[in-house]
Amino acid sequence: MLVLCVGMYRACSTWQYGVAGQLLERFRGAQRLGFVDGGRFATEFESGLEPSAWGVLKAHDAHEHYANLLADGRALAIYSHRDLRDVAFSWMHKTGTSFDEVVSSGFFDRCLRNDRFWRLQPGMLLQTYEDLIADPVRGVAEIAAHLGLPLEAGEAESIADSLSFEANQQRTVDLANRLVASGIPLNSKDQDRYDPASLLHWNHLRSGKVGDWREKATPEQRAILGRICGSWLIEHGYEVDDAWSPDGWGSSTPAGQPEPRISFAANGEDIVLDRLFQGQIGTFIDIGAAHPRANNKTYYFYLRGWRGVNLEPASGARDSFESVRPGDFNLAYAISDTSGERSFFEIPGHEPATTLSREVAEKYLTRGFSIIERRVPLRTVASLVEQFRLEAPDLCSIDVASGAESVLRGIHLAQWQPKVLVIKAASPTADASRHLSWESIVLEHGYHFAMFDGINRFYLRADLAGALPLFDRPVNPLDRYERFDLVDQRTRADRVQGLYDLERRRAEKALARTAEIEEKRGQLIDRFLSERDSWQRERDAWQRERDAVQRERDSFQRERDARQVERDAVERERDEFQHERNDAAHTIATQAVELRKVRDDLARLSFARDAERARFDQERQDQGRNAEKAGTQLRPDRLIDRLGVVSALHRRAGPHKPITKP
Repeated sequence: MLVLCVGMYRACSTWQYGVAGQLLERFRGAQRLGFVDGGRFATEFESGLEPSAWGVLKAHDAHEHYANLLADGRALAIYSHRDLRDVAFSWMHKTGTSFDEVVSSGFFDRCLRNDRFWRLQPGMLLQTYEDLIADPVRGVAEIAAHLGLPLEAGEAESIADSLSFEANQQRTVDLANRLVASGIPLNSKDQDRYDPASLLHWNHLRSGKVGDWREKATPEQRAILGRICGSWLIEHGYEVDDAWSPDGWGSSTPAGQPEPRISFAANGEDIVLDRLFQGQIGTFIDIGAAHPRANNKTYYFYLRGWRGVNLEPASGARDSFESVRPGDFNLAYAISDTSGERSFFEIPGHEPATTLSREVAEKYLTRGFSIIERRVPLRTVASLVEQFRLEAPDLCSIDVASGAESVLRGIHLAQWQPKVLVIKAASPTADASRHLSWESIVLEHGYHFAMFDGINRFYLRADLAGALPLFDRPVNPLDRYERFDLVDQRTRADRVQGLYDLERRRAEKALARTAEIEEKRGQLIDRFLSERDSWQRERDAWQRERDAVQRERDSFQRERDARQVERDAVERERDEFQHERNDAAHTIATQAVELRKVRDDLARLSFARDAERARFDQERQDQGRNAEKAGTQLRPDRLIDRLGVVSALHRRAGPHKPITKP
């Protein structure tokens, strides 16, 4: 069993996921799958889940695969909604986007489309954000009861405390700290950074305050919100009228009354049938279904959980049905009273593609249409019932132009009787009396004619004869319905109007900004002109000063030239003086060299004289000592030439004989 937590964006679906996860892990050993959209679940998860295993996941957007799981009883769902105005400003906070970006992105369309889708699914628990904030313990108990899980005393309080606003807020703070510590920047536009266990983002929680939009929305934003989601707000009790919106967007639904039902059938046939089937979930077979949604008698019931068989042989029709209504059994057969093949005709490019009989095709040919022929497989309803073991449905719709009689003859109405037969009996190319050929087949099997709405004839099975008064009138305004194409156009018109208001507001801001810029531009021009005159006067004064400076510079140049002449003369004199000084210095240097030579010569002569004198004195002393030793005194006149005279005297006197003392 799968549990889907599919609440509206920013409306406690993460809290519901946490509660369901705790409960199912304890009681059922469930696996938490995280955030998984329908397409990813079908391709990555479904084949790996055991049929008896429990799992819980979170999603937001509608998906037919999840609708099939709920319709088959293989899943339960929990849905929560919130004041769409609070949703918008909470989304802006979490994703870091502006109000204009939220509106232009189609965010409101997605929320409203998802809301319509999930409310119609079986096995759904509906909760509101406001109730969960006011009494989370009760919210836990409701989820446990929806899942069939018993709670002990105080257990709901314990789970609510573990997932309280404060506890989850601390989890987001811890997550932000971990991201910062790991070097990951905290960017609100990056929605891939979240805790895989709790599915909380780092900025998941803001204030949790109900009605916070009233403090934040500007009058222009209120007007846009009124146009986009005003009817939804009144329908779900958030407002009783349009007084909160400044431009009086107006609601087509009086306060306190439910929103009109949306009819997808061409002539309101589904609204007429809903008088009988209101609140029931049943089955159908749609023969000649044409298109899976537009002008289809069974799509209204498909959205309310009905499932059935769609039979349409037109080219490409089966692919369309598989895409839009995968929960149904879709077959590309033409239905008649025999099996085999038959030629049918189509108008190329016609949407939706429709098979035509030869008779009808010829009428289109006479009106100028081009026609192509196709061979399509032919089956009887009885053969399909036998092959696929189809139970008699609650509703059988037959829309096969002129082939209704053949279709009816191929149904064993004696054993296989739908509760209601709706058979197309008139068209633009045929009169309304053609039912006379086949109505007896229906009546003879116990059906009662209920009504003719101008196109279709309604028949009730005999056991439902008491419901015939419900068909005593065609669809009318008292049935409180709207055609899907008008609703679609209005929705798109509201969106376009919202976008127009948004663009108008941008244009008004741009015009105001342009006017402001023009005003500033005028001020700047005036200032420029004023300053330009001042600059002109200053420039003239500066020009005069420049001329004076130029004159002074010219005078200075003349003086400088005169000084240059004088300086050149001084330079020449200095050069001559330098030359003379160099000559004098050279002469002095030369004389100094010669003087040094003379001085050196005198010094040598003086040194030689002193040396000679010293030698003479030494010799005299030596002679004196020698004479003293020899006892011989020389006369002074003999002391002329010690070396020569004395020697000569000595030679005359004879050899010297030493005097010996007695």
